[in-house]
Amino acid sequence: MTLEEAPLGLDGWTPQRTRWLKGYWQTLGVHFGLDARRRRQALPLAMTLGGAVLSALVHGPALAACLVAVVRTDAATLPAMIFSGMLVAGYAGGALGIVTGMRRAGLRLRPADLLLLPAYWSLQAWPAARALLQLVRNPYLWEKTEHGVSAQTEPSCTSRSRRRSPPFSSPSRSLSSPAGAPDSPPAPNADRA
Repeated sequence: MTLEEAPLGLDGWTPQRTRWLKGYWQTLGVHFGLDARRRRQALPLAMTLGGAVLSALVHGPALAACLVAVVRTDAATLPAMIFSGMLVAGYAGGALGIVTGMRRAGLRLRPADLLLLPAYWSLQAWPAARALLQLVRNPYLWEKTEHGVSAQTEPSCTSRSRRRSPPFSSPSRSLSSPAGAPDSPPAPNADRA
């Protein structure tokens, strides 16, 4: 489970996704700026974060290229079959992961969640490009996401799966940082400044 709140619209989702992807870029940069021994050990990190950044950047253009190739060629040609197979296999793998995760979490799967995957994944190209541009132009800018919005509109989505660890206390009630050091209570609307 995560305490992260999902934004309700693109106006909140875009800065959140930009911030995450920019963090992935920075993490990769830090780990690949280290000594050669540590760089060799960073392959799993590069595959995970690098794969997330790369897929966010190229999914939309790659989907468009595949669709154009399928539409512009005879469906029986080898390139059209390869592109169609890539699309079907990619989305089937993504859908299988989503279905498995939703079942394990005890959550209800909506067919629209699966049907909108191509559009959702394609939308990530914009925040990925923004993250790269911000990393170059303004590396210390971290766009904030407004919190408490989804709690006002819908009941919280909680997993019915068995917990493997003790439950977290509410972040608003906790007066310590994740590292356990004392923290001062947040000022009202401090994250909106």
